[in-house]
Amino acid sequence: MDKKYWEFNRKDDLTILVEDEELYVHRFILASCSPVFNVMLESDDFVETSKNVIPLLNKKKENIQEMLNYIYPFGNKISDQTNIDSLLVLSREYRINKIKNLCEEYLLQKTPTVDLLITAQEFDLERLIEKCIEYFSEKALEPLQNHPKYNELSKENKLKLAKGQNMVLRKFFENAKTKFHNKTISYNGYIYTSIEIESKKMRINKEDED
Repeated sequence: MDKKYWEFNRKDDLTILVEDEELYVHRFILASCSPVFNVMLESDDFVETSKNVIPLLNKKKENIQEMLNYIYPFGNKISDQTNIDSLLVLSREYRINKIKNLCEEYLLQKTPTVDLLITAQEFDLERLIEKCIEYFSEKALEPLQNHPKYNELSKENKLKLAKGQNMVLRKFFENAKTKFHNKTISYNGYIYTSIEIESKKMRINKEDED
């Protein structure tokens, strides 16, 4: 488990109440990291803030404490022990870009998978989406389409995958025509003759025009 640099058990100027327990935090840190918390703290309609208390209903203390540890300076680093899903959900709810960016930086080090692409899609992690699309563009499309979660991908990302594949294939077949004229070559487990290469290139160009 990562070391917690902030235990939130010493009284500061703001209290977060979660699961009937108190976490003591600094108003300026919470407000500067989260527009949502900032509105709560500045709103006259939010009665609890006049008492310097923010109750968070239906939240788990451990998840909120982990979130706070990534907000504070010199807090924890994202690791394999980090509850990434929880952090991403909270970063979206409270619009904490610092945590969203930390999570994305960590996930960018992972080998792309369909699950990772779906996560990137759900939380608008644009750089991670781009990396996954680029990775899958160089793979055979059929196994990807047969993945049980393939239909969870958005139409936009499916189109990006198809276009990426077409771009990779076009470059491959153009190089193949030059280097292996009148020979057979292998691509993703399939054998192509020079005639088939030309035919596929024409089909790809037509798909792009459509």
